[in-house]
Amino acid sequence: MLADTHVRAIDELPRELIRAASECDWLVHCGDYTGAAVIDEFRRLAGHFSGVWGNSDPGTVRVRLPHQLTLEVEEKRLLVVHPHWGEHHDGIGEDLLARFPGYDAILFGHSHEPEVARHGETLLVNPGQGYHSFMVPATMARLTVSGGAIEGEIVTLRPT
Repeated sequence: MLADTHVRAIDELPRELIRAASECDWLVHCGDYTGAAVIDEFRRLAGHFSGVWGNSDPGTVRVRLPHQLTLEVEEKRLLVVHPHWGEHHDGIGEDLLARFPGYDAILFGHSHEPEVARHGETLLVNPGQGYHSFMVPATMARLTVSGGAIEGEIVTLRPT
């Protein structure tokens, strides 16, 4: 699971991220690709691809993807969204839980802050940013849905 990659071509991303994307069962991107070609490249790499657009995405991305998306995986309801409303990232998890009740997991981007947190029956997952920047590593999330359970973990990527 990815978010906030902010690139125009997939080869601008860490090699470890590209390899993980090609090996996953289902690649989910929570918005802010920045370039429409990245969508095609992720679709080519991954067996299954789903994504939403984010606030940094141009019209060429927005016409191809929804702003929010519900996925059903093994009878679990997952929301994918790029919650760019509001100025502050503090409390975004509580806001998502209030706006979108009844989901088993809410997968989101925008803040660039990796997070896996359970709130009651809902798992909140933010994969962080998919690129390395000054003092901040690239991250992604691994989500596992199996046996009626949903688990998430943050994967920190090595600079290449």
